[in-house]
This record gives sequence, structure tokens and C-alpha cells, in this order.
Amino acid sequence: MADLDEIRQLFYDTVTMVNAKDYSPQQIAAWSSGYNNISKWEMRLTEQYCVTAHTDSKIAGMASLAPSGYLDLMYVHRAYQGQGIASMLLAALERQAAVWQLHEIWADVSITARPFFLGRGYHISTYNEKEIKGEKFQNAVMRRMLKFS
Repeated sequence: MADLDEIRQLFYDTVTMVNAKDYSPQQIAAWSSGYNNISKWEMRLTEQYCVTAHTDSKIAGMASLAPSGYLDLMYVHRAYQGQGIASMLLAALERQAAVWQLHEIWADVSITARPFFLGRGYHISTYNEKEIKGEKFQNAVMRRMLKFS
């Protein structure tokens, strides 16, 4: 897990700098505090299929998929937003889902990321509310059925 600290920093920076436009400072503080839960990060990176995108020897983006089809993580560095990195990461996860013969990928999607997923064939199945450290977040469960060729 040589990239653990860099991935955690990517998460923190993305939440505090990219997602901040859609959430309150209190929500951002609660959400970004997940940076400190090292054991949870280790578990995710060990138990999930993780992909990273590199530019200039830095991680520009990362994403993860659980064997259940749950797309858990998708973060792209603020300097590389809108350059196709998230699309590339998502395509890699979808290829892995095909290897696992999953019929669906689903994710709890932030307000910030909804347009991205909608543009790639995902649909909102439900809206829900999550709570992190007393702060409530509206998000959407988004799904995409997969077809194998």
C-alpha cells in the first residue's frame, strides 16, 4: 500500500476543494475527516479493486469497486478535473465488473458527481440521506446495468 498516503491526500483535497462548491463548510469538515481513518482506507484498498491514474508521477485520480458491484471511491485531483480521467477510471472499473460477471454497478453519488454519472448511462434509483459526524448529506444511489458481449 505504498500509495495510501497519496490516495488519502487526493481524497482530502478533492473533497475540500472540488466538492466544497456543493456542500457547507460543516459538511466538508465532516466528510473530509475520513482522511484520518487509516484502517478504513487500508481495508478499502485491500478488499476492493482499485485503479489509479498518474500524471507527472503523481496520482491524478483513483477509483474502487467492491466485488458486490458497489463503486465506493472516485476522486480526481482538482488540477485534472474535466480531462477524461474519471471516464478512464470508470471504464477500468466497468471492465473489471465484466471480468467478475456483475450485472450492475451502483454507487452513492454526491451532488458534485451526479452530472458525470448521468452522462455515462447511470440513472438515479433513489435519493437518500447519509450522516457523517452529525452532518446530513443528500445523495443519490445511481445504477447502471452492464451487458456482456
